[in-house]
Amino acid sequence: MKNFKKLIALSLVMVMSMALFGCMRDESNIIVDDQNNISYTESIYIDKQDYIDMVASVSNDKTKEEIDAEVEEALKDTKVTMIDGREYIYQDSWLNVPSEKSQYVGMTINKDIFYMPLSNAYKIMDDSNSLLSTGGDAELDEAMNKINAMTESLYNIVVVRNVTLPGEIVYTNGEVSSDKKTVTFKGTIKDIIESNGWYAMTAAGYEAYNNDTTAPTVQGLASGDCTSSLKSLFAEDDVAVLSYEFNGVEYQISQSGTEYRFTPVNAQTTNQKEGLKEGENTLTVTDVKGNKTVVTFTYDTVSPTITGAKTGKTYKKSRTIKISDAQGVKKITVNGKVKNLDKLKKSGKKYMIKATKKGKNTVKVTDNAGNVTKIIFKIKK
Repeated sequence: MKNFKKLIALSLVMVMSMALFGCMRDESNIIVDDQNNISYTESIYIDKQDYIDMVASVSNDKTKEEIDAEVEEALKDTKVTMIDGREYIYQDSWLNVPSEKSQYVGMTINKDIFYMPLSNAYKIMDDSNSLLSTGGDAELDEAMNKINAMTESLYNIVVVRNVTLPGEIVYTNGEVSSDKKTVTFKGTIKDIIESNGWYAMTAAGYEAYNNDTTAPTVQGLASGDCTSSLKSLFAEDDVAVLSYEFNGVEYQISQSGTEYRFTPVNAQTTNQKEGLKEGENTLTVTDVKGNKTVVTFTYDTVSPTITGAKTGKTYKKSRTIKISDAQGVKKITVNGKVKNLDKLKKSGKKYMIKATKKGKNTVKVTDNAGNVTKIIFKIKK
């Protein structure tokens, strides 16, 4: 219970920090030229007074002078503007994307189509609140109520997307400019969820959307693969990818650098009970028109088993090493030499190796998913 209370306290501090997002704006401008080159600029606006109040709320042990100094230091590199009669602080960032890339995590952007499908963020946040059971502890109940109330404010983040395409926009659920080449989307995160996403298309894009019968293309994973990682898994589509499902359970994709991560949309789903699991899996990727691609693969994060010797041990005579792996052994290396698996003795499903070399011995085993086990031991005859 003590550790659980620490977890709740940490969560409370984190959510309090995020609670200021209730008066936050995320505004970006996306401009696509006729060669599919993309210019992306973004500004994050935070209500200045809310920010000051937040700093004060988590700085109970500091004087007003210390809090003022902390706020001044934090805001020295920000800009200030007025929006709807409120003072906001903000910073800008920008990104230029070459024409080779038009599919992104959570959206499609090219010269004819902008499509940001329904986000699962709301469902993830909403469901996560039911994960922590306080067991009737009054102190924890109060903390959890605060977390739930503050998390609710995240749904009120105001998001603005100004999208400019090189051709005339003919199909959109946003507000089109007078020249019909720029569309503005504005709403809270909750608004985005309820609108089933935002989209804007030129005539060519709308035709491609209406006639789309092509299933998504999955990269980084193929049927029959045995893998220990999904970091390279990503899908592309002529219009936009809507969902990823592992064994019928929907997952949210996110990106960290060049790597991709998958999180169950339903926060109560665990890899041990349902969804992605060790062994045989089926991935189903669906686009916004309902076209599907199915990939059957083996997910294996368990390293091979080596018995008969242990790292750091010294033995007085030769050792019989037994090697096994549930999904199959790909390579065995003994003292730097790769063994021919077809010529090795086997006991059932286990490979058997006789280690006879005096002195240091190294046995390295790689399974079909790329997991590795290595032992280093000595034989002293």
